[in-house]
Amino acid sequence: MGGTDKKPRIKKNGSSAVPPAAADDAGAVKSGKRKTGRPTTYTQEIGDAICEALVEGKHLMPTLDALGVRWSTVCRWLEAQPAFAAMYARAGERRADRQFEQLDQLADDIITGKVDPQAGREGGSIRKWALSKRLPKKFSDKVELGGDINVTTMRLYGKDAPIDKV
Repeated sequence: MGGTDKKPRIKKNGSSAVPPAAADDAGAVKSGKRKTGRPTTYTQEIGDAICEALVEGKHLMPTLDALGVRWSTVCRWLEAQPAFAAMYARAGERRADRQFEQLDQLADDIITGKVDPQAGREGGSIRKWALSKRLPKKFSDKVELGGDINVTTMRLYGKDAPIDKV
């Protein structure tokens, strides 16, 4: 019959199969569970590799896979490492500038006949949309509102109350 109390298995050499509490380099025992999974320690080399790949126009997710870093880990680093967050933001701006230059090259390729005009138009539209979402202050369409606005309000103190213009 299956009991709910599980005892640690004992190996033949007398040690437990369940990992003991973690010990630091000095041998002091720390309480808590043993960490599993990929290491999440930020290093300058990893940060530089991520940002360099962005500037070169590489896609982020395959770059992270190649480095063995998860997206959620990068998000934590962006919160915890202000220097990395600033470097990542600058890399994103440089990447957007590079993509903008690629739009210019795409237009030249359409004019010279290297690229089908319809395909170039579609690709250009997609890239322009993406740029407007990544850096809206720099690449989105500017919307200007203007005109004269007259607002009329009415006092409701009595049936013969005058109308005021604002």
